[in-house]
This record gives sequence, C-alpha cells and structure tokens, in this order.
Amino acid sequence: MKLKVYTSSSTFKQFIGGVFDLPVEFSSKLPVEPLQADVIHLVHAPSFTEESLQSLGEIIDDKAKVGVCADNPGIKQMLDCIQYGVKAYCNSFMQTQHYQHLVRLLDNGQSWFPPHLLEQTFALAHRAVSGNYLDSRLESLTNREKEVAKSVSEGLTNRQIADQFSISERTVKTHLTNIFKKLQIKDRVGLVLHLK
Repeated sequence: MKLKVYTSSSTFKQFIGGVFDLPVEFSSKLPVEPLQADVIHLVHAPSFTEESLQSLGEIIDDKAKVGVCADNPGIKQMLDCIQYGVKAYCNSFMQTQHYQHLVRLLDNGQSWFPPHLLEQTFALAHRAVSGNYLDSRLESLTNREKEVAKSVSEGLTNRQIADQFSISERTVKTHLTNIFKKLQIKDRVGLVLHLK
C-alpha cells in the first residue's frame, strides 16, 4: 500500500508521520494529473483553498482513493468533498487506530466518514423531508429568541448580539439557553445547522 499526503502544515506532517508504519510521501501541492488507483491520497484541507479542493474533484475518478482531513470537520465541507468524489473525510488529528481503519477501508475501495457528522446529516435530511417539523418548533420561540437565533446564525458573538439589542450578555446567554432547550439542540453549531 502506498500513501501520499498533501499538506503545507509541518504540524500535520509530523502528526501523520507518527500515525503510519508504512512510508509516507508528502507533497505541498495538490496533483493536477489523474490520480493513481494504487495510491491512497490524503489531503489536509486547511493547507489548500476551497477552489483548489474543488479542482481536485476534476481529476478524481471512481477508482481514486482520496480522503480529506479537516482540522474542524463540518457537514458542509464533508458534503462538498463527497460531491468532488472524495471517499473519506475525517478530523486531521483523530486517533491512530481510526486513521489506520480509514486507510484500510480506502485500500479496499470503501469509504469512511465521521459517524457523528453522518448522524447530523441524516437528521437534517430527515427534517427536510418531513415538512414543517422545524417551523413548528421555531414557533415556540419568543420574538426576541427568534432575533437572537437569527443573529447567531449570522455569526454574531454574544457581545455583538447584546450590543445590537441593547441587552446584557447575560440576557443573551439566557435567551440561548431557552432556545437550545426549546429546539432540543446542544450548542450554537446545532442552532446554525437547524436554521440553515
């Protein structure tokens, strides 16, 4: 099995070097030629622009064994990578046994994606096809809670939200606690996903 890792991060390079017992070839540039089917290609996403990852998709075929490693894995990037033809997506610094399992699966022509991201993706898809489930839960929010939720989805911090509505940060936190409870979500990320 041959493994090629694309990264410009010395930290990631050092980490990956300690994960595998087999020789790893490193490159700081993404390939532009069609990928060899007998090589497993791991791409460190933060080392490259979204456009270069997208262009990588143009040379990925059904036989290519490509995984993308993200420092902060997310549903949108995972789905984009799947659309590009990537067969695996993971946290850049996940445990050694998970990396070894991922590489074995890729070598056998299979795929690997983080179970928690798949669960979130399926939950979002289920909500999308089940009609107005989310809309009815949003109706349980007060007008101010809806405004705070919308501000969170726009990326505002608690301080910015407090300034925008002339309320204290403590009040913003209280609103968020109530929103999370009413929508049955755990955190800001869950709120953003629900609202998107």
